Amino acid sequence: MVPVSPNEGSEKQILRIKILEMFSEFRLETVLSRLIEPPRVESLQTSKLRLQDLGALTQQEKLTPLGYHLASLPVDVRIGKLMLFGAIFRCLDPVLTIAASLASKSPFVCPWDKKEDANKKKQEFAVGNSDHLALLQAYKAWRTVIRENSRAGYQYCRENFLSSRVLQEIASLKRQFTELLSDIGFVKEGLRARDIEKRWGQKGDGVVESTGEEANTNAENIKLMSAMLCAALYPNVVQVKSPEGKYQVTRAGAVKMQPKAEELKFVTKNDGYIHIHPSSINFQVRHFDSPYLVYHEKIKTSRVFVRDCSMVSVYPLVLFGGGQVNVELRKGEFVVSLDDGWIRFAAAASHQVAELVKELRSELDQLLQDKIKNPTMDLCTCPRGSRIIAMIVKLVSTQ
Repeated sequence: MVPVSPNEGSEKQILRIKILEMFSEFRLETVLSRLIEPPRVESLQTSKLRLQDLGALTQQEKLTPLGYHLASLPVDVRIGKLMLFGAIFRCLDPVLTIAASLASKSPFVCPWDKKEDANKKKQEFAVGNSDHLALLQAYKAWRTVIRENSRAGYQYCRENFLSSRVLQEIASLKRQFTELLSDIGFVKEGLRARDIEKRWGQKGDGVVESTGEEANTNAENIKLMSAMLCAALYPNVVQVKSPEGKYQVTRAGAVKMQPKAEELKFVTKNDGYIHIHPSSINFQVRHFDSPYLVYHEKIKTSRVFVRDCSMVSVYPLVLFGGGQVNVELRKGEFVVSLDDGWIRFAAAASHQVAELVKELRSELDQLLQDKIKNPTMDLCTCPRGSRIIAMIVKLVSTQ
């Protein structure tokens, strides 16, 4: 089993050197060429493109405000973006749970002799066609159990095919991530992982208690969670291709039949057709309300699989995806597209939506720029920041 992933080290190096470029005459290629093991040209170009898609670099390879903040976090840039957006959009606790699981590993276990039972239990946590949200539900339930009785947590894990050790590791990483965000001014100042564990660790991870309710105002907004995943994992997008519609004749007339799970096809822009891993809650899904999924990592065995994936709507893709948003008039309707037309949708108010998305993108970028100039600025409580964030939350929550 071979992971198919980018060079995370190169991405972090690029961002840090780009900061040097802002204040000196250092140049990226010059600095990298002096390393003991400089990255290959192909790897460097791939990393640059991914950073552009992530919104960390402009098309002219200039550092963006988001890129500046990502460079300050000693984690993979995708996980870093998820953490930052969780803080900005007031859904910190659940987002840090997902970020910690991406940095660690899945707590779901699947004994070879009980695969069917383990998969059934995992499906009980399914929500929003999302493996990441299923994990979040499992973690939240475990945390509730151990708050009431720490010993009961082990029984809960046995009954639900979960690893207590991995859940504890996720809790520890959440505290560390909280400290990192505190250090750069995105949550309360002075928070330390060790102090959080001492004060609240026996009853959970302590993130909500230490960061406060305001940082978690939108913690129960499932659609916003999906949008945060979209923001962090783009351009790791899978399109769901349904077969031609089949109809069944009934007394009420012809009724369109739902396709079988095996009839659905999954395709990525660069890899062509891929497959959903059997361990995913989406493996046997027959219908997706949105034809797009995002994933963190591909693996290659006999075929290319995505193991954990989450369904996302088109508005988060257009709002948080990289590249230029384009609007075209086709057959009498406006079509919004991005990623060279690979992602597109049509709606009655597409032109207005595109203009709104462009404005919100620009405003969010300006907020992050203001945060660079004034690190103590609270993006959630300043009037302009609060207004922009509320508009974005409403847009992704009401689709």
